[in-house]
Amino acid sequence: MEKIMKAIKYICYFIIGIVLLILALFACLVLFFNPNNYKTQIETLVKEQANIELNIDGDINWTFYPWLGISIQNTSAASVDTPDKPFAKIKELDLSVKLMPLFKGEIQMNDVNINGLTIDLEKDAKGKTNWDKVGETATAENTQSTSDKPEEKKKEAETKGTSSINLNVNSVTVNETKIIYKDVPAGQDYQVNNVHLSTGPIVIGQPIIIKLGANFNSAQPKLSTTINLETTVAYDLDAQRYEAKDLNLSSNISGDMFNGKTAKFTARGDLLADLKANTAAWNKLRLTLDDLKLSGNINATDITGNNPAVKGALTADTFNLRTVLADIGISLPTMADSKALTQVGFSTNLSGSTKAVALNDLKIKLDSTNFTGSVAVTDLAKQAIKVQLRGDTINVDNYLPPVVASKQDTKTTTTTTGQGKTVTVNQPAWSTDPLFDPKSLQSLNVDADFSMDQLTVKKLPWQSFNVKLTAKNGVINLQNAGGKLFNGAINVKASLNASTNTPQITLQPTVSNLMIEKLLASQEIKDVPIRGIFNLNGNLHTAGLSEASLIKNLNGTASFFVNDGALVGENFEYQVCKAVALVRKQTLTSQFNRTETKFKQLKGSLNFTNGIASNQDLTIAVAGFDAKGKGTFNLQTMMVDYKIGLALTGEQEVGGDAACKVNKDVAGIDFPLICKGSVLAGGNLCGIDSSAIGQMALDVGKAKAKEEINKQLEKQKEKLNEKLEEKLGDKAPNVKGLLKGILK
Repeated sequence: MEKIMKAIKYICYFIIGIVLLILALFACLVLFFNPNNYKTQIETLVKEQANIELNIDGDINWTFYPWLGISIQNTSAASVDTPDKPFAKIKELDLSVKLMPLFKGEIQMNDVNINGLTIDLEKDAKGKTNWDKVGETATAENTQSTSDKPEEKKKEAETKGTSSINLNVNSVTVNETKIIYKDVPAGQDYQVNNVHLSTGPIVIGQPIIIKLGANFNSAQPKLSTTINLETTVAYDLDAQRYEAKDLNLSSNISGDMFNGKTAKFTARGDLLADLKANTAAWNKLRLTLDDLKLSGNINATDITGNNPAVKGALTADTFNLRTVLADIGISLPTMADSKALTQVGFSTNLSGSTKAVALNDLKIKLDSTNFTGSVAVTDLAKQAIKVQLRGDTINVDNYLPPVVASKQDTKTTTTTTGQGKTVTVNQPAWSTDPLFDPKSLQSLNVDADFSMDQLTVKKLPWQSFNVKLTAKNGVINLQNAGGKLFNGAINVKASLNASTNTPQITLQPTVSNLMIEKLLASQEIKDVPIRGIFNLNGNLHTAGLSEASLIKNLNGTASFFVNDGALVGENFEYQVCKAVALVRKQTLTSQFNRTETKFKQLKGSLNFTNGIASNQDLTIAVAGFDAKGKGTFNLQTMMVDYKIGLALTGEQEVGGDAACKVNKDVAGIDFPLICKGSVLAGGNLCGIDSSAIGQMALDVGKAKAKEEINKQLEKQKEKLNEKLEEKLGDKAPNVKGLLKGILK
């Protein structure tokens, strides 16, 4: 036993002696070996093996026990082709490894510090970069060894990935780093300044705390961004699973696109990438842009394959859209309601691929309005969009500019009415400004179905309003637009061809049972010229970009009828009685206080020619009258020019005035009325055509004279017959027959 103990003792002395010898050798190496003496050889080796012009201006220092470390200062690297344009510079690099754990297959590193790293990448006007050919072997021995073959490298990488070497780093710190990229041909100039990176302890298989800060600047377009990132990275190298937990990214963004404003952006959540499953996910997603707060989750599949796809759910809490847009430099026009767009929110299920993107189960809150439906880009390559939205109640007028009376909207003009009165009206001056840009419509590829339970626009309170349209290759087909309005309905089918600079438009409007007086009153027309239940069918076409051109080029046909209505401000009874009295050369004694003419139906057809509607078959069913008319309505000037023939029917005293009593001398005669002037004058447009009354009176006088002569002749005939009977007796009938033939 004593010998064994002595043997062990000597072995220990031997081992200690070996260790002391190794330490002594290392000490001698540190004391007597100066790596700075080998700068030239190092630079030459790097140049030959990596085609890099390495320049070590500073010292190379190293330490021995207990840390084996190296420190490199003031070093730059450039491509051999552009040695005067280094693509990388570094002020100082400190790296140290604990010596003793190396003998156990463990790598325990102290703090890794990188200070003053600058990466400067440039592409000149000819397209040449300052990193060309970096990494290529400069020597003639450029053949690939067996160990460099891809298959061997793959096996080597797999072996390394499963090795048992343990890595332990106290921390990594990167300060004062700058990254510059300049592309002269593309006009791009980007800089990442003040990069600060720090980590917590790095231990294989253990989560790593990472903090990153940087400033990003772009000259074209002008953009400045400050980024701060904190997260904990967890990973499993064997499983190829990586996760950034508790990600917290904040950024301030400013630039030309924000019009001098600074947007504040944050992103939070847990990011996960599973490379074996080829999936990724963003869980507990939270994005904020000033007042906008977005939450949800996103999952991606086949992330490295040919058919990557995403699914997820997103929700935006109610936010002030006005504030968000203002903070990113977007100015909204003044709206009628100052509170419009202050209560906005949405939620949706997101799905997408490289070919299409869809927002399904979409719910949108727009102030007091709620929408449901879906919005999808069904073909990203063709930019095909499909929209299906249904809303409850909205007042579009709240989102339009406030209504302000403008002298440019109307022009003052004078007009003479059918009664010979001169009135002043504000005639509309149709705008010559383009309503839209046809080029903006030529690229549209849209299939939309939009409906509202209640929709108010231009003060028109629509109910069950619906729009269905398709747009493709510059042609917009409106399959249907309209709904219920003022106890009636309006529906329009239309098409707009915007493939040329002068868009062509066709319209097929249908109006049924629309209350005219409510429609006109809603537009604040004080003097309503007509009331009743309006119906219309039309087939119209026009062309142009402005209101003026669309009105001027309006052509087509339409038919209409108005039931149970009245011509407000018109008293046909008075006008006809006045005409009758003039014909009879009598004076009216009654008071005609009625201020309107009621009718059972008013109907006719219209032919539109260049903005002027012509009507040749107007009929008005008025009690006691037979009314027919013809004339024109000029939409460009809103002027009417009509002639209406009014005939009294039946034995009656119209208005109770004897001068207007209907008898056979005036029954069936068309009394001419002229309706002329601006419909904006509000009634009193119709009056008797006095130029025709004189001829009518003469015709009536001739008719009366002839009737009187006939009466006298009849009396003379009766007297003659009586005398013949007295004188001739039975022979009288033969003589009467002879005289009758002669008197004819």
